[in-house]
Amino acid sequence: METIDVTVKYCNADAAKILGCTENNIRQVKARNSDGLIEGKDWEKEGNSVLWTIEGLTKMAEWVKSEQAIAIRNGNIEKAGAAEIKHHETEIKAESIGNPFEQLNSIPDVLSDRMAQKLIDEGIIKRTNDLTVEKIIRAMARTPHDIKASVDDAFKLLDLIS
Repeated sequence: METIDVTVKYCNADAAKILGCTENNIRQVKARNSDGLIEGKDWEKEGNSVLWTIEGLTKMAEWVKSEQAIAIRNGNIEKAGAAEIKHHETEIKAESIGNPFEQLNSIPDVLSDRMAQKLIDEGIIKRTNDLTVEKIIRAMARTPHDIKASVDDAFKLLDLIS
């Protein structure tokens, strides 16, 4: 069985609920203490939103003045909103990655396209067509046929193979 580690992240509104303050307070504390908050570890930017990690919330609790923040600082997470944190953790849904072999379905098309391009780039197709035309002309010269019909048949054959 494979274990997947999921980092729970909280938007400003969720962080404010957990820390017992307003979203505006979260933004102000972040701005005032930017030296102590590490992007990528404590918080991440996603579009226009800031997402907080548990580490970031713990640091923010040092600067926020609320009962919930004090409880977090004192290690009493249950009183500080563990129920809120648990609620968010249960909302995480694993997205299906689908069938990993579906990506392989395009390989034959990609390979055939690249092989065809390589044949064209190296002139193999032109040489093959030239050789085919030569063989058709030689075969026509050996057997008496109606020339116009033979030429038309030759071009039909060339259309089929190209």
